[in-house]
Amino acid sequence: MIEYLIQSVDGSWFEFEDGTNPFVTTSIPFEDASTDEELAISIEGCRISFSFEDIGVQVVFEGLVDEALAAKVVSEIASNIEVVTGKKAKFLRYA
Repeated sequence: MIEYLIQSVDGSWFEFEDGTNPFVTTSIPFEDASTDEELAISIEGCRISFSFEDIGVQVVFEGLVDEALAAKVVSEIASNIEVVTGKKAKFLRYA
């Protein structure tokens, strides 16, 4: 399992307007894997879930995935968050 945390550089919360979804990729094919309880996508058979924590957005790769691909996915989603929120984002791997 690979886990990342995406945070705003200034330490504030990300605020997402209704109807915006930065949790997608444009350069990597994905499928929506969300449920009523959880936001998620699937890439190459790996489920990737997103949860909103006090310190940022937790990204969990729930299966086997290449580490370089995981970093690319998180980087692209962090960039999408910057576009949607107008806040600079950073990310770090912690598991």
